[in-house]
Amino acid sequence: MPSITKRLISLLLPCALLIACSPEPQVSTKPVLTVTHQVLAAPVTAQYRDFIGQVVPAELTPLSFRIAGEISQVLIKPGEPVTKGQVLIKLDSRKAEQKQADTQAKMVLAQKQLSRARSLVSQQLISQAELDELIANVKLAEINQKLAEAQVKYSVIRAPFSGLVSEVNKENYETVAPSEPVVKLYQSDKIYVKIQLPDVILARFNPEKKETNYKPTLQFANGGTEHQVSLLEYTMQLTAQTQAYEAWFVMPQTTPVTLPGTTATVHIDLIKAGISGELGYQVPVNALDPGMQANQFYVWKLLDGKISKQAVDVVQMSSLGALVINGLNEGDRIVTSHLNQLREGMQVNSTTQEQAL
Repeated sequence: MPSITKRLISLLLPCALLIACSPEPQVSTKPVLTVTHQVLAAPVTAQYRDFIGQVVPAELTPLSFRIAGEISQVLIKPGEPVTKGQVLIKLDSRKAEQKQADTQAKMVLAQKQLSRARSLVSQQLISQAELDELIANVKLAEINQKLAEAQVKYSVIRAPFSGLVSEVNKENYETVAPSEPVVKLYQSDKIYVKIQLPDVILARFNPEKKETNYKPTLQFANGGTEHQVSLLEYTMQLTAQTQAYEAWFVMPQTTPVTLPGTTATVHIDLIKAGISGELGYQVPVNALDPGMQANQFYVWKLLDGKISKQAVDVVQMSSLGALVINGLNEGDRIVTSHLNQLREGMQVNSTTQEQAL
């Protein structure tokens, strides 16, 4: 047994010595990313702002019948120009016309009976009560005749103004209910452009500071000439779909015609429009990290060696960079490089752009 023990000790002792003498395992560390940053200077006033809008039909008007019936003629198509008073759609009016003829005949008969009765009153051949009854019959016949005329008149839809047909919702032989929209028209001699306004813009609007003759400018998506537009109206409540305020601008129609749905940019001088200018910060374009949605941007702020993502609103782009508002303060350090490698809360080394050169 002692010999076996000695052998085991002689075998295990070298292994133990090897383990004891082996160096400790080294843990590999990932190098810390080095980024460049810029310190935000004092804010500047953003006097100008561009708003992306869309051309919408001017005075879009749905038209409907006042009575129920079956459509006999649809005389227009979408996109077709119409003139004021032009017949657009007709109902089957045969019954209404027959009723009008009947009431007309009854009215004429009642008037003749009253005329004869008046000549008999002086001869005391008819009582005053009978005369009063005939007078009442004439009045009732006249009312019925006017109602029948109205029914015939209501069986036709005429254009209330000259313009273009936007929609036609019914076809021949379809039935319609009273007040059911069957056609939509809009005025084609003018252009309406709708934009969305953030609440901060309306909050700073002061009508007394607006220049009387100031008109914003507009440019369509295809470029070309700038056009002057006038403010038509704006909402004072958030719209349910966009959760933003809306404003409409108006201008004369162009040549060739600009159709609804066309994208346009409205350029507004905030000061001249009576809106106090926004305080924004000038940042380089390479500091902007675009989001998933249109006009959505972020910057990465650097604090104590860690970064955090901050949403911002870009109000103006120029050769100097981007003018942004919301979420930034003077003295903030924002990252200007390696944006695609950044993650929330990430530890980084930083240097200024001047030091990196």
